[in-house]
Amino acid sequence: MIRRLREDEAGAVLITALLVTVVMFGLGVALLSIVDTQASESATERSRDRAFNLSESVLTSQAFVLGRNWPTTPAAGNPACSTTTFGDPLGAASPSSAASARLQRTLDESYDPAVDSAYTGATWQVNLCDDSDADGAGPIAGSTVWSDSLLTGSSVDANGNDKLWVRAESRVEGKKSIVVGLVRARTTPSAPTTFPSTPWLVIVFSEEPRSSASPPATSAPR
Repeated sequence: MIRRLREDEAGAVLITALLVTVVMFGLGVALLSIVDTQASESATERSRDRAFNLSESVLTSQAFVLGRNWPTTPAAGNPACSTTTFGDPLGAASPSSAASARLQRTLDESYDPAVDSAYTGATWQVNLCDDSDADGAGPIAGSTVWSDSLLTGSSVDANGNDKLWVRAESRVEGKKSIVVGLVRARTTPSAPTTFPSTPWLVIVFSEEPRSSASPPATSAPR
């Protein structure tokens, strides 16, 4: 009797099936974890891209404004050069400053939360700083590499070298993006016409740190 039970293989297939099921279940859980992680990383990257796109739009919009109004003297309508963080919400009824109000409408139309809900609650700000300290000299005079120490300088072209830094910052879905560009102004005469010739202010800038190529020059009549 005992010998017969010892040689009986009934149930071996069931044990094998259980082992295979356990292994397949483990593989399935591991695969699900990988997919979930990738989906989360993709969502994070999309938020970062949205924040970068908003910052870049703020930068280019401010560069266009500079083409029409190059600041050589302090004015209430120009962005500040300051370490103070304010952050204007998209769609804000009352922008924090006249400088923000200049850009608000364009940004609201381009990043409408009603079209893309990811921009709901998104904030942005822009700073304008000379490439030197407040008196146009000092250890960072004529800087061609951005440093946060420039935020303690002047918000106008104090040293008169036709260069200014534009710093744009945004937050979208909790992700922060900062884009800075060194803006250079060049005045060129317009082509001869039957109308009085008007000088043009050509804005050329380079971006850092997240830019693979410099955007095209922006020009506007001065």
